Amino acid sequence: MSERKKTDQEILNSLVESAPFFQAASRDAIAISICDHDKWLLQLNHPELELPNKAGDPVSKKDDVIQGALRGKGGMGRPPYEVYGIHFFGKTTPIMNEGRVIGAMGMAYNIEVILKIEESIEKLNEIAAKIKIMVDEIIAQANKLSASQTKLFEFSEVARSNSDEIDAILESIKGISRQSNILGLNASIEASRAGAAGKGFTVVANEIRNLAKDTSDSSDKINESIINIKDNISEIVKGISQMQDLSKQQLDLIDSIESTLEDLYDIIRLINDCIRVLG
Repeated sequence: MSERKKTDQEILNSLVESAPFFQAASRDAIAISICDHDKWLLQLNHPELELPNKAGDPVSKKDDVIQGALRGKGGMGRPPYEVYGIHFFGKTTPIMNEGRVIGAMGMAYNIEVILKIEESIEKLNEIAAKIKIMVDEIIAQANKLSASQTKLFEFSEVARSNSDEIDAILESIKGISRQSNILGLNASIEASRAGAAGKGFTVVANEIRNLAKDTSDSSDKINESIINIKDNISEIVKGISQMQDLSKQQLDLIDSIESTLEDLYDIIRLINDCIRVLG
């Protein structure tokens, strides 16, 4: 005698009866759903995962994963949240009889951990975006500071050049002072030779010598001030040079941070791709 072929209903019923054993044997927290082409025949939930379906409810046309199985093609994916009001990852298998699709079995997996990872990644994205904005602002400020330092350095160089010119002028004044002193000394000598007739000339000669001495004293004071100014300018130039070196190091560090952020974005994208594959 040939073995009697099971009816569609018998096959579906046997799967419904076997579902609790499948669930108990699984190491994962899964909910099992079984349907024919029109309605759900079983919704076996898990304490960690409860779908709102119940036996007799119509099968949603918006769930592409289960609809694919009813067309004979098993699949996996995350059904739209609005269909069941819950996030989960589903795997489906067509139920066949004599080469015909008579229904589908779906296994829903809890993806709470994945959802938490996604939430963390989203926050990480927001933080990375804020950091990038701050880095961009630091770069803009550093560029402004660098430009200001460059201008200040140029002004300092001009001041140094001007002080060199003042040195030359002072040397000229000192030369005049020396010549005036010699002239006054010669005039005094000539006035003393002239006797009484040279008294008035002696007064003039003494005034010339006094003026030469005052000029020399003033030149020395100015020269001392110029030396102090040049020393200060040198310190300013040295400080600016150090600041420029620090600014360059800062910009190099910022470039490194930007590169690290790009690596971070790549990692986040990679994790997102992996999560989509996993569910």
